Amino acid sequence: MAFSDEWMDGGVTEGSEQSLQILARSIVREMKRSGYSKAQMVGLASEVIDLVSRDLRAGSTASDTPA
Repeated sequence: MAFSDEWMDGGVTEGSEQSLQILARSIVREMKRSGYSKAQMVGLASEVIDLVSRDLRAGSTASDTPA
């Protein structure tokens, strides 16, 4: 999973990409351990993507308006 600099603004460290991979694996492992189905795990991923997309849209709208 590679991220360009434009997606990583401020405070991102060298090991951030690896940290994100570890976090993702941990979440999936815990969901499996807790009995979530594959469909439920995909549902969570979809919700996260939706929230990030909304945040990005809101951020670009706010930065597009003149001060």
